Amino acid sequence: QGTGRGTGPDSGGAKVAETFTVAVTENRHREVGLAFLSMSSPTITLSQFKDTARYSCLTTYLESYAASEIILPDTLENGGLHTLLLKSKHDFVTFIKRSHFSDNKGR
Repeated sequence: QGTGRGTGPDSGGAKVAETFTVAVTENRHREVGLAFLSMSSPTITLSQFKDTARYSCLTTYLESYAASEIILPDTLENGGLHTLLLKSKHDFVTFIKRSHFSDNKGR
């Protein structure tokens, strides 16, 4: 995993011109699911973890990838995660219908 904004997951900390679209979802148990889609290569990185109330793990992930856009389900609009993203440098958040985040269909 990269070590700073603008680094990719396998760049060893070297600055690369790689950006990602990131889809984020969360369940009621504060388990966060992430999908990082590289805009410069055909790769996707998936991650799932239980996070803290301050989303410290998520914040670390987002700082490690240069996200050009963050996609959230519309059910998280105006929630704690959305508020965190607005307070940080991530003001490029797009909301889509929750039905596009299907656990059973892998979407």
